[in-house]
Amino acid sequence: MQRNEEDGMYYLRAGFICSSIGWTFGTHFNRQLRAIHAEVNDYEQKMSKSMDRFFSKLPTNQPIQRGSWFVEDWQPLFVTPEEYALNGGTRHQGENVDIEQCHLRCDWQTLRRLPLSGAIIFNFKAVFTPLTDLRDEPYVPSLMYKQATEGKPSLTDQKIHEHIRPVVLDSLKTWKNEQIANGVIPPDWEEETLAESPFYPGWEKRWRRKIEFDINV
Repeated sequence: MQRNEEDGMYYLRAGFICSSIGWTFGTHFNRQLRAIHAEVNDYEQKMSKSMDRFFSKLPTNQPIQRGSWFVEDWQPLFVTPEEYALNGGTRHQGENVDIEQCHLRCDWQTLRRLPLSGAIIFNFKAVFTPLTDLRDEPYVPSLMYKQATEGKPSLTDQKIHEHIRPVVLDSLKTWKNEQIANGVIPPDWEEETLAESPFYPGWEKRWRRKIEFDINV
């Protein structure tokens, strides 16, 4: 993304895309930041001005990392605009999908400014996790259930496809209640950002066990 000296806005001038859902590089080439996000709910009304300011003030020594999540019924890395217009990027629309088929997709994103050109580099990596893995992650089902059911619908409804929403929410609620019943989380705990964010208590031990790596090494 590079600043246009005439209007002061940032435009997509170059890129290398390895994953895109419903768009291609050509879709957004030479478009301004807010035009790229035109289809994002509430972006123009709530976020465009603050994002323009953020891009203009981002220093070279403070890269930013954030995550964006969705629940998918497969593991999509590329969906053409034509296919997306037909099925919204899903693979099993209209079918009875089991929770074992659902995956949490997290796009881990970074933004950093280059020191000489002043251009801003946007990078993201798509990470897929079987949704059933969340069952044993302390606090995570509770947090995700609250966000999906109590968040602003215009922002949260699009994160879980309509045809898998019932099975996803039912599973998250069940796992949340299991963790309370098993003493994993306190029954009176109120959902909030975890101190270990973006991780959860005990994540390292679980991760090392999963990859068969000795915790004492």
